[in-house]
Amino acid sequence: MVATLLSLVTLFGVFQLGCVYAENTWEYWQPDYAQEDIEELVKKEELSTEEYELLYRQTGLTKIALDDMRFTPEGRARILRIQESFLLNILSKAGCLAFSRIWTKRKGAQRLVR
Repeated sequence: MVATLLSLVTLFGVFQLGCVYAENTWEYWQPDYAQEDIEELVKKEELSTEEYELLYRQTGLTKIALDDMRFTPEGRARILRIQESFLLNILSKAGCLAFSRIWTKRKGAQRLVR
């Protein structure tokens, strides 16, 4: 019983150290280019490689995800919401680099993608 408890405490401590390390060494990346109008693009039946690349740069979604979503009105709307969130300059709005669900609620970052 004591050995199990000690193992759990050790495991929790290692996990906590990993979280602290990640928080202090994480490099935050965000797009440094402008948002483009992709509404008509997501409505197209067929997309070229260049159009998929543009959608990837605007949303972070790969061809598989895009093809799964873009054929329904709800999916197309979701792609546009993802684009908004993906290009949101969250770091300048926050004034800090820490990001977590608690931070999001407290600092009032705009909505998260659902």
